[in-house]
Parts: sequence; structure tokens; C-alpha cells
Amino acid sequence: MGAGSKARLGLVVGRGAEEQVLAAMLEAAANGEPGAVFVHGEAGIGKTALVRGACGRFGGEVLWGTCVHFGAASVPFAALASALDGWAAGAGAPARDEVLAGLDALSALLPGGSSGGAGARALVLP
Repeated sequence: MGAGSKARLGLVVGRGAEEQVLAAMLEAAANGEPGAVFVHGEAGIGKTALVRGACGRFGGEVLWGTCVHFGAASVPFAALASALDGWAAGAGAPARDEVLAGLDALSALLPGGSSGGAGARALVLP
């Protein structure tokens, strides 16, 4: 999980159905089925605790992104860019090259990204 995901939170109560959905999605991912989960809701209802709990029980790698809000507006793709940037910062150069091959335009979305071109594989800190 990426930055901001290490704080300890209390037990999530009354979210059994949601926990089952997350567990099934993570199990499918572990079996090679790609997927994504977007969790939304009002501030303070336990979204982070719910997802952190499910991810904490999962043995694989989880990309963790967060949204950015400025008043009533939000930044498009902020959660995706945050998740990818967090992963890329900790991934080795060969893994980054393989996963991001052909996605030069993606560098514009990554906070630590380059402007594209020949050096576009160095999207984040080496």
C-alpha cells in the first residue's frame, strides 16, 4: 500500500458484505484476474478502515491511491495516478519498464513523472 496507508485504525463493524466483496476481488487478483475497486462515500464512514483491513489480510501487492478534492471539484484520475506513482517509486527499473512499456503519455499523470520521450521510463525516482 502507498503513502498514508500505514496508520492503525479500529475494527470495522457492520460491513460484512463489503468485506466479502473486497476479499473476493483480492482472491480473483491473486488468481490472475485483473480488477479494480473504487470505494466512495461520505467522509468518516470507514472507507479507509474497510479497505485497509481487507488489504491487510491479503498476501499480494496492493496499489493504494487517494483522491484529491479542491472544494467541490476533484482532480480526474488522482487515485489512479497516486496508486501508480506509489508503486513505481518502490519498484525496480526492470519492473517499471515492463509494466509501463508503451505508456509514455501516462507520465503526465504521475506526480513524479517525466515529460515523456526517450527518458519516459524514469517516471519516478530511480
